[in-house]
Amino acid sequence: MSEADKNFADIVDKVQIIHDSVYRLYRDDVDSMIQSSQPSEQQIEHLLDQLLDFCGDVRFLELFKKLCRYAYCRYPHLVTDYITLYRSQYEEEGCETDETAKESARNYGDIP
Repeated sequence: MSEADKNFADIVDKVQIIHDSVYRLYRDDVDSMIQSSQPSEQQIEHLLDQLLDFCGDVRFLELFKKLCRYAYCRYPHLVTDYITLYRSQYEEEGCETDETAKESARNYGDIP
């Protein structure tokens, strides 16, 4: 292994450590929000927005889904909007319609 390969591997390892730390923080934030009595729409939106940046990682996607499931009864429009945002960022173009997003929100097993 060349010196450049070793340096690259070290950088990848460090990024993974940071990513793992961020996951633990967001996991705790999602759990705290779900356990709190009544988080505001703005609080949920803020956390969904943060999670959306990391949804390429299945662990973050599961947190995103968990929060969507929790928030859907109180804020269905917000959840539907975030499912649409998720799909626009992480799925192929042309696969999404507003009706599909609403249907997915109703059938939580498919979010997003």
